[in-house]
Amino acid sequence: MKIMHLKKRLFALSLSCINLLLCACGGEDHSSEMGLQIVAPPPDNLLAPIASPFDVATKRGQIISATVQGKVSQAEIDASVDPDEAPLIGDKAKCNVMVIKLIYATIGPVDQAVQASAGLLMPIANGDNCKAPFPLVVSNHGTNVFEGFSQTSPKDGSVLNASAYYASQGYAVVLPDYLGYGASTLDYHPNLHAENSAAVVIDAVRAARAWFSNKKIALNGKLFLAGTSEGGYVTMTTQRVMERDFPNEFKLTAVMAASGPYNTTMTMDMFMAQPDEQDSSKTLHATMFITALQKTYLDIYSDPIQVFNAPWNLTVENLIPGTNSESELFTKCHLPYNLKDYPSRVYPGCDPTTDSIPLLQANFVSDYLQKSNDLLTPASRARAHVEQQNLLKDWTPKAILGVCYGTPDNMATPNALSAQAYFTQRGYQLLRMENVETETTEPIKTWIATQEPKHPDGFGYHGKVEAPACVSWARHQIFDPLAH
Repeated sequence: MKIMHLKKRLFALSLSCINLLLCACGGEDHSSEMGLQIVAPPPDNLLAPIASPFDVATKRGQIISATVQGKVSQAEIDASVDPDEAPLIGDKAKCNVMVIKLIYATIGPVDQAVQASAGLLMPIANGDNCKAPFPLVVSNHGTNVFEGFSQTSPKDGSVLNASAYYASQGYAVVLPDYLGYGASTLDYHPNLHAENSAAVVIDAVRAARAWFSNKKIALNGKLFLAGTSEGGYVTMTTQRVMERDFPNEFKLTAVMAASGPYNTTMTMDMFMAQPDEQDSSKTLHATMFITALQKTYLDIYSDPIQVFNAPWNLTVENLIPGTNSESELFTKCHLPYNLKDYPSRVYPGCDPTTDSIPLLQANFVSDYLQKSNDLLTPASRARAHVEQQNLLKDWTPKAILGVCYGTPDNMATPNALSAQAYFTQRGYQLLRMENVETETTEPIKTWIATQEPKHPDGFGYHGKVEAPACVSWARHQIFDPLAH
C-alpha cells in the first residue's frame, strides 16, 4: 500500500511549484540577482565569497553563501592519517586542499523551503598534480549524534579524511552535512528519509557545480557518489533519484554504498527483535529513526508514551542529534543501560531502578513485529513509513554500483546480501560486491588481519575497520580507473 504524507505542515511551501513558475517565466539568467561574480582564481589565494539572500522563492541548489574557510596543507593531511591506515590511502597527499563552506537552498521532507550546508574541497594545483579539470566525488557521512556536526572547517576530522582519500589525490569533493546539522534551518534530522536524503545531496551537488562554474574552474564531467553507514543509504537513494528524475542533469560515473541499511524494513525488524542490552545500535537507531518519522509525518503517535517507556518518553524526541556523544547517551543515562557496549555506569544521577527499563513499549514492539498494515496503531503506522524508505523496490540502477560490507557487521551484512539478491533478480549487470573480510589483495587484506582483532566483540568494527576498507576499495578499484 502506498502511504502518502498524511499530515503536512501547513506552512510547508513546495519549491517544485516555485521552480515551475520560474521556468514558465522564460528561464532568465538570475546570476546577477544572486550576487555571483565570475572571476578567475588567483594561483594560491583565497577566493572571493559568494552571497545571496535566502527567501521562499530561492531555487533548489542555489548558493546562499560560499566562503573559503582556509587551506589544509599536504603536511597537515599526511599528519592526520593513522600510520596503520596510510596504506589504504596509498600515495601521500599530492597537493594542498582549499575548504569552502557552502550554504544552499534545498527542501525538507514535506517539500518546505529550507537551507543546508556542505563542505566543498578543491585541490590546489601543485605542478603536474591536482590540476583541473577535476572529477567530482560526493562523500556522504554516517550517522552523527551531535546536532552541531559540520564538515566545513579545515580542522574537521571528516574534512581531513576526505582530503586524504580524495581531494589531495586530485578529486573535488562535496561533503553534505544533511538537514538537522551544520547551517540547516530544519530543526531535526530526517534520518533515513529516502526522497529527502537524496534531494539534499542533489542540491549540494548543484551548489558545488555552480561554485566551480562561477569561479571558472573546470570539472571533467566524472561524477562519483560514496558513503558508509547512513551515508551508504544516502548514497544509494541519491543514485536512485538522480537516475529516475534527473538523468540529463547528472551522468553518474560510479557509485559505492557501504554498510548501509538499504532494506529499512528488514533492518527495523532486526532492531525490534533484539533486546536493548545486546547492542547499542538498536537503541540509537530506533530512537533516531522513529522520532524523525514522527516529526515528518506527525501521525505515528499523539504522545511519546505510546511508543517509548517512561522515563525515556520525556526526553527521547529531541535527544538525537543533540549535545551528547554516543557514549554519553548511555553512560549519562539518557538511554537504557547497554551491558555489552558500555559496561560501566559510574556517572552521578543515574537511577538503577530505571536504568534497565527497555526503550520501547512491549506492546509497540509486538504490534510492530506482527507486520499489520491496518494503520490503526502506532506500530502499524510506523511500519508503513519505514517501508516507504526501503530502497530495494521498484528500481534498477544504471551506473556502476559497488556494495561493500564486512561479515562481522551484523547490520551491514544482511543488508548487503539483500541488495545483491534484489539487484540480481532485477537483471542488473553492473553490480560490484565486496566483502572486505575475503579480500585477497593488499592493502585491505593486511588491514583486516591487523585491525579486526582490536574489536573482538564487533563494537567499533562498523566505523573503524569496515568503513576505511570500503572507501579504499572503492577509490582504488572503481573510482581511480574511471576518474580521467
